Amino acid sequence: GTVKAAIIVFGDLLNVIHDPQLVTETEAAVLLEGGGLKLGVVSVYLEGNNDIEPYLHRIKLTCGKLDTGHLIVAGDVNAWSHWWGSSSEDGRGVAYHSFLNEMGLEILNTGTTPTFEVLRGDRLYTSCIDVTACSGSLLGRVEDWRVDRGLTTSDHNTITFSLRVERALTPLPSITTRKYNTKKANWTDFGRLFGAMLEENNISESIRKSRTPEDLEIAIQAYTSAIHEACSTTIPQARPWKGNPVPPWWNRQLEDLKREVLRRKRRIRNAAPLRKQFVIDEYLRAKLEYAAEARKAQTESWKEFCSTQKRESMWDKIYRVIRKSSRRQEDVLLRDQVGNTLSPQQSAELLAKSFYPDDLEASDDQYHKDLRTTVEVGQSGFFSEDDPLITSTELDTVLRAQNPKKAPGPDGLTSDICTAAINCDRVVFLALANKCLALSHFPRAWKVAHVIILRKPGKDDYTSPKSYRPIGLLPVLGKIVEKLIIGRLQWHIMPALNRRQYGFMPQSSTEDALYDLVHHIRTELQDKKSVLVISLDIEGAFDNAWWPALKLQLQERRIPRNLYKLVDSYLRDRKITVNYARATYEKGTTKGCVQGSISGPTFWNIILDPLLQLLAREGIHAQAFADDVVLVFDGD
Repeated sequence: GTVKAAIIVFGDLLNVIHDPQLVTETEAAVLLEGGGLKLGVVSVYLEGNNDIEPYLHRIKLTCGKLDTGHLIVAGDVNAWSHWWGSSSEDGRGVAYHSFLNEMGLEILNTGTTPTFEVLRGDRLYTSCIDVTACSGSLLGRVEDWRVDRGLTTSDHNTITFSLRVERALTPLPSITTRKYNTKKANWTDFGRLFGAMLEENNISESIRKSRTPEDLEIAIQAYTSAIHEACSTTIPQARPWKGNPVPPWWNRQLEDLKREVLRRKRRIRNAAPLRKQFVIDEYLRAKLEYAAEARKAQTESWKEFCSTQKRESMWDKIYRVIRKSSRRQEDVLLRDQVGNTLSPQQSAELLAKSFYPDDLEASDDQYHKDLRTTVEVGQSGFFSEDDPLITSTELDTVLRAQNPKKAPGPDGLTSDICTAAINCDRVVFLALANKCLALSHFPRAWKVAHVIILRKPGKDDYTSPKSYRPIGLLPVLGKIVEKLIIGRLQWHIMPALNRRQYGFMPQSSTEDALYDLVHHIRTELQDKKSVLVISLDIEGAFDNAWWPALKLQLQERRIPRNLYKLVDSYLRDRKITVNYARATYEKGTTKGCVQGSISGPTFWNIILDPLLQLLAREGIHAQAFADDVVLVFDGD
């Protein structure tokens, strides 16, 4: 239905905690945190044609669930009482006043300036039906409550007031991992400064002399710190975009028209009887002109936005339109299995445990126990000779594929920063990557993923983890080395993978998968056979990818020893930090592929391949696109 109550919070000075259970068509409630104050805000619209008691009951429950002693309840109550400036009093007014007394809420309305003014026919109707109330604890903090007739052209006048908090409001910490504004970077100075720091700290020699994983950790920390120091001098800090309350289509002409509408509306109250109809007609004409010009400005602004090129490809333009026309939704609190609303911290914990479950050996059946044992025994088994050193050509290929628009990992270093640093002295970074291969060690700092939670579109309920998708943001330096490793792994393994896997495979796409599937079905139908198609979506496939199964496949395919041990190091001691509703929850991961990692798709294809090979040997037509599998059975 039509939304009749809402709360909008501008800027980044208040933390908004939103419980969807406290929102209906006629009530909205949020908890705001800032300046040492925990404030519950309730917006209401009490429909005048309905019994007021059910509304009052819901508001009472809502205030209780906000769990704070500081409340502001405001809105259109469609009730008249002398207590808030009405010229008369009705039963609804008595009921609402009694409710406020019961809740310990103090009325803030002062004076008799109407909060509602509407022109009907030749008569201007006015009333005081918009009520603002607060807890007694806020009574000394609220200042300058007043009705502003000149702020909007709505029939309801604007009510403004100030609220003193315990300490100065400060901007909330940024929820993005982007620390540097690379659009304003001085890349020449960056390269010069970073190159000097490499020499000053003797980082190249430190990498060369690394004999143990701990030595390598120290060298990588020094390399990363040098990048940050160069950035701090040559690249300005990224500032959070606070939004612009003025829409892009607003202009000076519309501002003048708005003022004219408000001026003519004020003249109606003082017009002489003989001139009143003329004044009303002038007001209505000005209002229609203002509305028409506003619609025209909106349409022209949108057309200009959609037609702007800015050196974009077709898809770049589409994504730009989507980004601008969709707004980031505020994180809503989740519910537990019995329907209780969780806190931000509990919500983040639930998401972390849902998306990154633990690999519990206690739950293994005999098959999984035997497979674990086989993998552990195979660790010392036969592997092919060690892979050679990573070449400059391989590094060039990876760097060319970097996308500077993608979000960085928790260290805040974007791909353009990392590429610029590597290009300062490729020999140093190549030595670092090869030392990882030689020592079979993947650095700990590159194993920590900053996880953001995205909504799956089209869901009715966003209080369950199933309505979300986690994306892990990993350090770009680590992803570059990871891509070098995966390139080697694909070279050894990909030729032997089942050709019926179309996901994340070179020269394969959804169109290829669909064409082959339809062609196979048509062939069977032409042979007068009955065809049964079963489509499977493996739920939580990436989240539950079992590492022992991956290791077993790598052992059986006899990949080089140093490559196997590096993958084994990559999987050990991994961590994720889930960020949700401005709360964080950190945990280790013992299975699964982080969505957003370079290796995840390849690892999953390796794990799934034995199933596809088995079905092929059984004569069953099976196709897969990542974790989506189709089985086709036929018979006479």
